[in-house]
Amino acid sequence: MIPSVSKSLLSALFGGAAACIFAPVLWPLVIYLEKGGIPDLSGLLNGLVAVAGLALLGGLLLGVLVGFPLLLLFPRVGIRNPLFIVLAGAIASAVVFSGFMSWPASAWPLYAFFTIVGGLCGAVAARQNAL
Repeated sequence: MIPSVSKSLLSALFGGAAACIFAPVLWPLVIYLEKGGIPDLSGLLNGLVAVAGLALLGGLLLGVLVGFPLLLLFPRVGIRNPLFIVLAGAIASAVVFSGFMSWPASAWPLYAFFTIVGGLCGAVAARQNAL
């Protein structure tokens, strides 16, 4: 069964919005790996609020521009495995938010961060689309 357009759009929006939950949870690990330590509490909290806001905006935008078309396309071409949606979210997130892989290799924590957050958001979208 092929999901409806409205269900796919809603799934893409849920997946994109999930970034505001996953990104702040993983951000302190990125800071620790990049800087070698965690900043003071007020700096960390301000950073987490900023990361959550940017993740919400970026996640919704990527969900609508990339996730929504993929959620429509995959079932129509016979791809029904949700793992492909997870992989597409992970790869798209890493590529788009890194400026099309323009960061140096030493920024691997940021690449990993965007890949993991994108994959988790793809999993949310795939799960929502399956319901």
